[in-house]
Amino acid sequence: MFGQVTGGTHSLWFKIEAGVHQGCVLAPDSVATGMDWLLNRTVESCSIGVAFDQSSFTDLDFADDSLLAEMVELLVPVLETMVSEAASLGLEVNWQKTKVQALGCREDMPLTIKVQGHDVMVIEEFVYRASLIH
Repeated sequence: MFGQVTGGTHSLWFKIEAGVHQGCVLAPDSVATGMDWLLNRTVESCSIGVAFDQSSFTDLDFADDSLLAEMVELLVPVLETMVSEAASLGLEVNWQKTKVQALGCREDMPLTIKVQGHDVMVIEEFVYRASLIH
């Protein structure tokens, strides 16, 4: 049983049903393994990716779970598939934090795309670990 102390006031005791101890070395690996499985299942069911020279890339695991596609419109069915696959792990997509970055020509690019009734912003640049990506 656990309790919380906030401002000198003790909470009621509660039982923790699942999770890992803070500082546990397995915690980052547990998340990375689950996300890797999720991204693999997603890209296997959808034909997406970006070609650079003779190489093709479908996702960037290190960049906060990014999916790559040649066209913004191709990401809608991919994100819908990811939502379905994530649900099987008990995970949900945070639509307020989900963004689509369009690279290259931005003519005729929509400001948002609609995914399962949610508006997902299409952005030109973002900050990732103190680096501007554009």
